[in-house]
Amino acid sequence: MLPSLSLPVPPTVWLEYNNSKLGDTLDVIMNEEYEIRCLAEGGRPSFTLSWEVDNQTVTGGTLQLQDGGSKISTVINYRPKLHETKLSCKTGGQKIVPSIYSDVSLNVLYKPMCAIDVKENYQVQNTYRIHCVCVANPDVSGVFVSTNNSLYMEKSTTILKTNNSTIINCKGRNVVGFSETATRTISPLIIKGKLCTKNIK
Repeated sequence: MLPSLSLPVPPTVWLEYNNSKLGDTLDVIMNEEYEIRCLAEGGRPSFTLSWEVDNQTVTGGTLQLQDGGSKISTVINYRPKLHETKLSCKTGGQKIVPSIYSDVSLNVLYKPMCAIDVKENYQVQNTYRIHCVCVANPDVSGVFVSTNNSLYMEKSTTILKTNNSTIINCKGRNVVGFSETATRTISPLIIKGKLCTKNIK
């Protein structure tokens, strides 16, 4: 009589968020915390679970038994960073069976990040082109330019005429929120009552 063979079997692995099985893509907001659970059932011999972000190992929670030991799980408290694209849970420890992966593609949302570009119009005295440049996901829905803390224009590019020291601020917004305020200063230099050049900081 031949001895019975216990052949290796890969487990089934999946990801859950808010007690729901994840699809292919998950929208997340940069720097906010998300509790993602990885579950696995079946499979032999015994195995472990671990986490990766963009194919780099990250620390998750300890393994836990569920449903009377028929499943194992691990949790990660994940804070998305800009440009991260994939969160993965994988099996390990089964020498014959290759690692099984469960992946979700990340759509990292973030509020605008803005900067001010200032160009002097040398053909028209004391005139500047102000451009508030913002990047965001999703796209920016509004841009606000202010001078000396008073709203000047609700658009990304505008023309400013001044011969006084002027503080320029710009902010952008999208559905995630408002950007931090970007600031530049225009300081005309006057020698003997005549405008001679400008400083832009």
